[in-house]
Amino acid sequence: MVRGDAAGLTGIGELSGEREIQNSDEEASDSSLEDLGALLASRVSEIRARKVPATGLVTPLHSSGVMPRRRQRPARYRSPTQQTPTYKYDLHSLAKAARREDATEASAQRIQELWALEKDTPEDGSMAEAMGFSSTAIGEPAAWQSVISKQETSRHLGRRLQQAVEPTEFETPPQRWYFFAPQKPDQEAPQATPFPLSSLPAKWRVHLEEPGARDEAFLSGYVEDMVAMGETLPNQLLLWILNESCRQKSDFLRSAYLNVLRQSPCQLQLLIDTELIRQIFVNLGATEQTTDITHNIESVKKIPDYYSRSAWPALRAILHFFADIAHLLQQEILAYIACLLLRMSIDSIVIETVDLYVSFQQIVCKLCCCTSCDYWDAFCIMICTSLLSTLELPSLRLQVVESIPSMVPRSHDLRRRLALCFLFNDCIYAKSHPYQLTNLSIFIERLEEYDFQSRCYQDYRQLKALVMLLDIAADDGQSIQRRIADPAVETSFNDDVEQFSASVRRLLGGIGAPQTGYISKIEAKEMIEMVSQRIIHTMRTKPKPVHEWFVDSGKSPDGLPVERQRMADFVAKMKGVGTEDRGL
Repeated sequence: MVRGDAAGLTGIGELSGEREIQNSDEEASDSSLEDLGALLASRVSEIRARKVPATGLVTPLHSSGVMPRRRQRPARYRSPTQQTPTYKYDLHSLAKAARREDATEASAQRIQELWALEKDTPEDGSMAEAMGFSSTAIGEPAAWQSVISKQETSRHLGRRLQQAVEPTEFETPPQRWYFFAPQKPDQEAPQATPFPLSSLPAKWRVHLEEPGARDEAFLSGYVEDMVAMGETLPNQLLLWILNESCRQKSDFLRSAYLNVLRQSPCQLQLLIDTELIRQIFVNLGATEQTTDITHNIESVKKIPDYYSRSAWPALRAILHFFADIAHLLQQEILAYIACLLLRMSIDSIVIETVDLYVSFQQIVCKLCCCTSCDYWDAFCIMICTSLLSTLELPSLRLQVVESIPSMVPRSHDLRRRLALCFLFNDCIYAKSHPYQLTNLSIFIERLEEYDFQSRCYQDYRQLKALVMLLDIAADDGQSIQRRIADPAVETSFNDDVEQFSASVRRLLGGIGAPQTGYISKIEAKEMIEMVSQRIIHTMRTKPKPVHEWFVDSGKSPDGLPVERQRMADFVAKMKGVGTEDRGL
C-alpha cells in the first residue's frame, strides 16, 4: 500500500480521514506521475482560495470533499435595438380618454338645452337658426347629427340596410273558423222553452206540473222507470226535454232528461229529422250560418277570448246521446249529422279540448258503422260534396280529414275519399272505394301541377297541408287494377313507388335552404322528407334490394331454388348414410 505525503493530505485527513489506494505498487514507487493524494489536496485548496463565502459560513462539501459546481445559464443575446416597454394602460391614454368623455358629455348637454329651448320658443326654430342650427320637420333639431360621429352613422346605416335586405318571414297568424257564437262571461242564458203543460195527461200532472216536483221526479228516476214500464209521454214533452237538455246547466238533471229519451226509441225515430238536429246544435250555441251545410266557410284571424265560458259538457252529453240512438235514425239523418260534425271539426276548439275530441271521434265511428252498405256511397258523396263546395283553404281541409279517425274500416274509407276529393278538387272520388279509382300514376301527375310548386307560396303552411293530404290519399298505393301476386306486376309497382317518392322529393328543389326565421318553410321541408321516406318504407311490397359487390358475385337470379335443392339432396344423402351405418 502506498501512502502520500503527510503535509499534502492534511486537509483531506481532517475532512474524510485517512484514505488508502489498494492494489497499488510498493512504497518506493519510481513512477514519474504525481501522487493522487497531492492532486486532490491541491484541487481542494485552490477551490477554497477562489471562493470565500460572504457570510463567513463554510459551504458544505460533498462526501468526496469536492465543492458542488454551480450551473451556469446560457447567456441571452439581446437585440441592439432598444425596445420600448408596452403597457395595457398608461396615464397618458387614461387622461386622453377622460378628456374625450367630458367633451362628449358637455356637447350632449348643450344639445339637450338647445332642444328644450326650441320646444319652449313659439317661433319656428328661431333660436336654433340664431346659433347656426336648423330644425327638422318633426321638431327634432338637426344639431343632433353633430353629436354622432361618422363611424357611428355608417354603422347604423349598415345595420338598417342588413335588416332590410335579410330575408324574413312575415308571421301570418293561422286562419280559424268558429262554429259556435261568441260566449261572454256576462252573457245572459237563452230563454227556456215553456213547459207544455196543456199536453200533459192527468196521470202526469201530479208529478210534472210544479217545477220543483218536476225536477224531483226526473232526478229520482221516477219518470224514467215509468216510461220503461210502458207509460208513454206526449211528443211535445219529449221535444221539450230534448231542448232543455241543451240548455240545462245541471249535469245530473241533463243526464236524467237524456235517460228518459233513451227509453222512448219508437217516438224518437218518428220525431227526429234534419230540422230538429239543426235546432239542437243552435241550442248548443251554433249559429244559423254555421249549421247550414251549403254556407261557405270563410276563415278569419284568431279572436282572443272568443270562448270565455265553456258549454262543452252539454255538447258532450248530446254527442253521446246521438251515438246511443244512431241505430234508430234514418240514413239521411245520419249523413246530415256527420256533415254538421265535420263542419264543427273545422273549429279548433274540438281538437284543443281532449274530452270533446274523443267524444267527436266516437260518434263519427258510430255513424259510419250504422250506415247501411247500400247507402254508404251516397253517405260519402253527401259529405264530400258539402265540404268540397264550401271549404277551400288547404290547411282547414286537412284539419277536417285529420279529425276523422281510422279506428274502423268505414271511417278510414271516408277519410281517404274525402282526402282524394280535397286533393283533386273533384267529387268523383267519393263515388267508389279508392282502390277502384286510384293508382300511383295519378298522384305523380298531380305533383306536376302548379299548386304543388313551392315557388308560388308565401305561406308554406298550405304547401305542407297539400303534402299531408297527398299522403293520406295515397295510403298504401295499391289498386285492384294491379295484381301484386304476379312477379312482373310487383316489380312494376315497386318501380312506380320509387318514382312517386322521387317526385315528392323534387318539391324540395323549390323550397331551397330554409333561412333562420322561416318556420313554415322548415316545417314544409321536414314534412316532404317524411312523406317521401314513408312512401319508400311502407308502400313497397319488399325492401329495396341492396347491391353487394362481393357477396352475390357470380350468382344467378334463380340460384336460391338450386341451393335449396342441393341442400335437400345433401340432407337425404346424409340420412341414407346414417341408416346404412346402423345396419338398417
